Amino acid sequence: MENEKTTEEIIELINQQQTILSEHTRATEGHWRAMIRRMENFRISTSGEKVGCHDEEIWTFLTSVAFASGGQSGNSDLFKALTESTEPNVESRQWLESLPLPPRNGEGNTNLDLAMGSIQTRGTTSNGIEYDGSKRPIVFCEMKWFSDLSYGVTGDPHRNQLIRVIENAVTFQSSEGHPDNVHVTLVTPREFKNREQASRFYHTKFYEYSNPSTGAEMMLSELSSCRLGAYSKNQGWCYPEASDLEERIQKLSLHWVTFEDLISSTPESELAMLVRDFEATYNHSGGNVE
Repeated sequence: MENEKTTEEIIELINQQQTILSEHTRATEGHWRAMIRRMENFRISTSGEKVGCHDEEIWTFLTSVAFASGGQSGNSDLFKALTESTEPNVESRQWLESLPLPPRNGEGNTNLDLAMGSIQTRGTTSNGIEYDGSKRPIVFCEMKWFSDLSYGVTGDPHRNQLIRVIENAVTFQSSEGHPDNVHVTLVTPREFKNREQASRFYHTKFYEYSNPSTGAEMMLSELSSCRLGAYSKNQGWCYPEASDLEERIQKLSLHWVTFEDLISSTPESELAMLVRDFEATYNHSGGNVE
């Protein structure tokens, strides 16, 4: 029952530290409560069993709060890990389940698993975001465990989830303009990144988009052929002209990092230590259940 105890201790510590953690992790109260319920349900459902956790929302939440437990230094380390950068002292809050304005008519907000960087709350929304004008970089993350990219929306059956996140990133803006440097990061278990044979759609699309010779052209081609009309104006938000969009695509950096690498580099805090124990116990992404 030691495994169950670890989960229980994580829940208890997160509840105790919520006020402090919330200074570095921006999430709605509803999302916070929902994640605690999911953790509690997972603890109950796995009592006495050697099973893996396959809930990517739990993995995302635990990764987030583990880094947040290190304060601003922890968040800076997370930003650098997600962008594979050595930029020092990156001051950034984490934004969980955030909503930038959609760039397309007939398409709702893209729900970002995690966003960091030059971001502020959009108006009076609870989890809407916009560019804050500070000229710092941004990173939008798509987190996957066993699930794959969703594809197709009403009006365009060819639109995949990764290009949708990319479009949101390169068109991210506010009345203050748009960030100069944009990152989009895919986060998955190591099992899928290291696999030579692609078993996930995101594996194929990531390497197509990140190809240094043809990736930019492919992304621009997919965006230009989207059957959904681009917003010309939406609450002061304007879709970039073709030349501007091409320039922004050239400034885009794509990354693929793993949950294992992120969690292993979390701060030396009590909560982060428990999350590392949780990962060692419940990460059965490779199917290696004893």
